[in-house]
Amino acid sequence: MAKTVICRLVTGNAPENGRFDNRPAAVLDIYRNSGGKPQRLIVCQTQTLKLNYGDRLKCISGKIVVVINPGTPAGAFVLLPDLPSCVRWNERTELEINDAATQHIHRGGISVMDDIGTMQAKTGGTTR
Repeated sequence: MAKTVICRLVTGNAPENGRFDNRPAAVLDIYRNSGGKPQRLIVCQTQTLKLNYGDRLKCISGKIVVVINPGTPAGAFVLLPDLPSCVRWNERTELEINDAATQHIHRGGISVMDDIGTMQAKTGGTTR
């Protein structure tokens, strides 16, 4: 039985270091473990995929964040077509869905709470 994971791909005009990225889309190839030709995918903002273990994502152009099991920050990887000389552990050109990529991901439930700014606005207080 094949293991599967849910991946959320995020790209587009998102702020980074206080500036907006001028690349509105990213292009990546999906190599399925079952074989065959790679599937080309263009992501403009957000796309959710169901991938099997052994599937690979390769960034062709742009910049894309792959969040494995959305809601858990431990499974966030940044895919770039070319890597700079010094990179962090989660920056790659290619990502294979395997035990090494998913071992630190929390498998529990996701809970949502109001942040203090939202609570103050609801009660008539001022925020920032």
